[in-house]
Amino acid sequence: MLKSSDPSLKDDLNHRGETNGPTSSTSHKDASFSNDLFQILWINENKHFWFHHRCDLIAWALKRYFADARSFLEIGCGNGFVLEYLEARLPSISFWGAELFADGLAYARKRLARTTLIQMDIFESPLKADFDVIGLLDVIEHLDDDESALKRAFDHIKPGGGAIITVPQHPSLWSEKDIGAFHKRRYTKSGLRNLLEKTGFTILRITSFISFLMPALIISRKFQTGSRHDDLFDEFSIPPVLNAICGKVCKLEGFFIKKGLSMPFGGSLMAIVKKPERRHH
Repeated sequence: MLKSSDPSLKDDLNHRGETNGPTSSTSHKDASFSNDLFQILWINENKHFWFHHRCDLIAWALKRYFADARSFLEIGCGNGFVLEYLEARLPSISFWGAELFADGLAYARKRLARTTLIQMDIFESPLKADFDVIGLLDVIEHLDDDESALKRAFDHIKPGGGAIITVPQHPSLWSEKDIGAFHKRRYTKSGLRNLLEKTGFTILRITSFISFLMPALIISRKFQTGSRHDDLFDEFSIPPVLNAICGKVCKLEGFFIKKGLSMPFGGSLMAIVKKPERRHH
């Protein structure tokens, strides 16, 4: 198990993280994923209902399905918002965050107290150890080769460990907002399931979320106006009262998901998967 308390390993990884980062065309996010988007996220993450709802589900999934986990790596951690949320609620876990772009890591360092951060391309990973759980949280939709990325993540999970994956759902919802966010695709539930099983994972749970707000999401996608850049700002610019109402609706949705109801449709998908134990011969 990889522990952040190992000083030699941490020093080695921190040293690698001070480089300018890889320039491979197979980077885990599009090369045009710029500081503008990190800044937009930094401004809006903490107040927007969607980010809090997703974090709440991720924290619940970690506690519910991986109660014995002691190490967690988020690949594509961006500004570190999810890790900050988890740090505050799961003190027994050692957290690691990997991000390709230095702009994202600069923001993450401002908010994270006990997470080890490294600059890393998932396709050129320097990591030599396994983690109990890996998070790929709205990451693989940015990649040309999502299957290879999942295989790389699979290799960094210890036998019996697992992963939490979130992605945008329903190709029919594709819009300028997806292009502005540098998405390559949106997923179907069956497509994601097949991809994860092909990688070698055992599915523990797949559920949609942002389900109760689906009618509003459809309207916002189908009747949008403006440029891709404007759409990206508009995605987060909702009145505080409406944001609060949406937050309460998501809390109700979260209640049902935690009680075992897997939502059949929604703006996003969450998959909770396990890497099989090693077979003894």
